[in-house]
Amino acid sequence: MILFYHSKQGLKRINNYTIKKGKNPLVTMFILSIGNHQFKYALESCISQNIDCYIIINKYLDVNECCNSMIKRSKTDYYIQFDEDMIFLDNNCAKIMYNR
Repeated sequence: MILFYHSKQGLKRINNYTIKKGKNPLVTMFILSIGNHQFKYALESCISQNIDCYIIINKYLDVNECCNSMIKRSKTDYYIQFDEDMIFLDNNCAKIMYNR
């Protein structure tokens, strides 16, 4: 997924954005990405979870900057840090983690 916005200099790529899934998100999932082709699988895996959540994508940021921003940008009490080369084993992983 590549998002763009119009600016005075032309189209600009949006590298960091948030997806809200459901009406009452319980978990925030952060996907750290460098633009690898596997990103789409990580995103699909997060979207397929059986829990309302925020999915925050951090692309092309320094690792320290990403990790520090997770605490500031988390919109829920719980968050999951997810690399772009990771996928959940099934659709209930985040729900099981939340309920523990």
